Amino acid sequence: AHYKVANVLATSSRRQLRPEHPARRVLTIFSWGTISINYKSMFTLSLEGGSLNRVLPVKDFASLTQTVPESLPDITSIVKYFADESQWSQLPRRLQEAPFYADGLLLFQALRGLVQGYFDLFRDQWCDQDDALLDSGLIALERDLASTLAAANYQGDYAGPKTCVQAAERVTAALYTVTTYHRHVGQ
Repeated sequence: AHYKVANVLATSSRRQLRPEHPARRVLTIFSWGTISINYKSMFTLSLEGGSLNRVLPVKDFASLTQTVPESLPDITSIVKYFADESQWSQLPRRLQEAPFYADGLLLFQALRGLVQGYFDLFRDQWCDQDDALLDSGLIALERDLASTLAAANYQGDYAGPKTCVQAAERVTAALYTVTTYHRHVGQ
């Protein structure tokens, strides 16, 4: 969540969106402090011989920089049970009632409503009549996210959203990952 989603989202949004761009303003709320905390963690977690290296039973710590990104799923697969009712219905009832899923569904739905509502506010500026993404800042952001994630060997679909609905779904998945998923996994 820290490096793959929050750090890339914070960095790319600041690189590609003007400070006054409405998307940058809302993304900043969700990524505030990310760059600072990840920078600090590089010296304790990521360095060979650092604290994480010393506690993990891994002989070749440097290989993790390749292995971890390649093994992490795309953010859309993290939220697939919340984003798609048919996926949700396939979960065993016991899992649907477990806190991660039960609370996760409620939080995902709230984030989806927030993101869709925000896109709706700016739809006439960001999307054409056929729902194609046309905002140059958002298009640049998507390209930057794709190239950054691909360069780091993270798995996923980096073709980029073609429509505002697709962009809103990816933003929702990212915000879920940096808030709800991160908070739950971090406990």
